[in-house]
Amino acid sequence: MMLRRLPRFQGASLSLARVRVRPSSVRYGRSQLLFSTLSKSPDDKEQNAPSPAQPKAGEVKRLLSLYRPEKKPLAVSISALGVSTVITMCVPYGMGKVIDVVTAGSAAAMPLPTVVTLLGGIFAAGSIANVIRVDTSNMIGERITNRLRQDTYASILRQELGFFDASRTGELLNRLSADTTLIGKVLSDNVASGLRSTGQALGSITMIFVTCPQLAMVMLSVVPPIALGAVSYGRYVKKLTTKVQTQLSEATEVAEEKLGNIRVVRWFTKEPHEVEAHRGKVDEVLALARKRSLASATFFGGVDFGVKMSTLGVLGYGGQMVMDGLLTSGDLTSFLLYTLYVGFSFAGLSSFYAELMKGIGASSRVFELLQRQPKIRVPEGGWTSLPTPFTGHIQFQDVAFAYPTRPESQIFRGLNLEVLPNETLALNVDEEYSLVKKSSDKEPLRTADTAAAPLPTGVVARFPSSSTSLWPESDSPSGLDFLLLSKLVNELDVSGRLAEVCSTGNGFSSLCASRPDGCELQLISKLSVLTAEGFSAGKR
Repeated sequence: MMLRRLPRFQGASLSLARVRVRPSSVRYGRSQLLFSTLSKSPDDKEQNAPSPAQPKAGEVKRLLSLYRPEKKPLAVSISALGVSTVITMCVPYGMGKVIDVVTAGSAAAMPLPTVVTLLGGIFAAGSIANVIRVDTSNMIGERITNRLRQDTYASILRQELGFFDASRTGELLNRLSADTTLIGKVLSDNVASGLRSTGQALGSITMIFVTCPQLAMVMLSVVPPIALGAVSYGRYVKKLTTKVQTQLSEATEVAEEKLGNIRVVRWFTKEPHEVEAHRGKVDEVLALARKRSLASATFFGGVDFGVKMSTLGVLGYGGQMVMDGLLTSGDLTSFLLYTLYVGFSFAGLSSFYAELMKGIGASSRVFELLQRQPKIRVPEGGWTSLPTPFTGHIQFQDVAFAYPTRPESQIFRGLNLEVLPNETLALNVDEEYSLVKKSSDKEPLRTADTAAAPLPTGVVARFPSSSTSLWPESDSPSGLDFLLLSKLVNELDVSGRLAEVCSTGNGFSSLCASRPDGCELQLISKLSVLTAEGFSAGKR
């Protein structure tokens, strides 16, 4: 099968100036194989930079908005949580009454077996409520994670191709997996623990004031420093978590890029070098994790010390009150248990706040993807319908081509091309690249609904999987735009001569690139003619 040769562009200019390579590109030795993506412009960096931090209340509200589809299960979970919390608050009171019954002996108002049986029934009801709460809470988190992954993936796929040139695949995968998992965990286990701790703290504080107001003031003296430490700790952990997630995505990107180009790494025997590069990224994650671990250890150690000292003060002062006949032994026992509940509840609230900050840090990056609008949007008048039946008359009128990361550098401009029905043409130009006007059957493709009526076109991969091919089997994960093989070390100057379409004699066609004088250069670019077998070593 012979493909129609590309005509010379009317008023078009095709040139490739100096190719700039990102630091992460593979570049080994004097004979260089450059896997290059065009450098990002400052505008692209600003566009893809994280949005400024929103007010904390707005971030929390946005995170909690993920609960909206789970209103009924959430109501069941909160109801079960309320029942279990109330029953938990009965435990110290019941234990105190048991001690009073044992101390009073036969003078007790209620026999000991009756008290124990009654408490056993109450505890059984609390266990059932806990089963319901944990099950519904876990499933709420799983469904939120599932929807978030689907919505994030769909949002990523809706973006224009220029978005993928400027975004790292490893970072996107990290948002799609690690961040969504963290958000689901925060909205299930962590929020449930926070609500339980809040309920227990309020109930315990109420009961200790009812039991003995004097001892209550001694116990609550530890609350202000714990609350102040929790706020500082939460902010610090939020900042560290954001840095950890960023470093993890960079480490994933390094591994993905090198594994995707493992043949190049193997050709130049750079395995030790790449291992060290990956180790450096992973060590940065470890260093941040060490800081976060030290902060957690310091904070929770301080909380534990404060709770124990408060309990010791209550025990000393309360013991003196029992000796003076102002309290019974059962009341003191109940008060001590409520004191422990208050301490554990505030510790739980501190942990809840820290985990919530982690979730907010992860959600801000996920919501950035969810809310990003692609540059290729639905026209104001909606998509137009392609004619049926589709005859295949295609026209390119004044087409301009520039990479999104370098819009100021046009590869060509003023392309006019007409493809008549029943004619076959191989041409690689992606949707995103500044097509001024392109039409099919006299309907502009920019506003045509090609999803409802797909065009009868096919796409051939730039780098086929032939075993004799010079080129890798797939593109670089960073978005390969050019593949250059040259003995030149520094500058590459390619003339504007177009590639020729040659017959291979086996039913396929391949690309024969023009070679400037003095340069052994083979070029495959975005604008190229490719076949199923590609540019093999025997066709150079």
